[in-house]
Amino acid sequence: STEAAEAHWIVYTPLLTYRHRSGSDGADLIPGLAQRLPRISPDGRRYRLSLREGLVYSDGRPAVASDFEYTIQRAIRLGWPGKSFLTDNIVGAEAYERGEASDISGITTDDVSGQISITLVRPYGAFANILALPATGLVPSGTPMHNLSAKPPPGVGAYRITDVKPGRRWVMVKNG
Repeated sequence: STEAAEAHWIVYTPLLTYRHRSGSDGADLIPGLAQRLPRISPDGRRYRLSLREGLVYSDGRPAVASDFEYTIQRAIRLGWPGKSFLTDNIVGAEAYERGEASDISGITTDDVSGQISITLVRPYGAFANILALPATGLVPSGTPMHNLSAKPPPGVGAYRITDVKPGRRWVMVKNG
């Protein structure tokens, strides 16, 4: 629902996000968990980002770059309705979806440096906007690959979801 999307936006902060403003100012793409907007290769196929240092999930675990690949894998496995934005664009994501690969070859990460590199099948000008969708907001590696609506996993956003009554309500609590 649109209500859930609003909650996810501030619980599961993605690498990129939108300025939290009304009107056209809210359409500005800004860094979320990334240090800055992506560096895009001249051919438009490689996106390089760096995860900000010191990020922690609402349960206290540190966020690491490899959590990004896991998050993308999980979005695909859970059947997120927008998964074709990932499988149609990221090298190896389609093979991962079909079960022909155990990882997504177009995503490389380095937990020590926080570097994330994403290689696209072909240039796609709106790909940075895909990186701002709440479904790409980090969850810890190892988060179960099934629906956790009743007990949402931790996120790195400003809030966390608690006291869930599926289909009825949830409570949000400020992190920190």
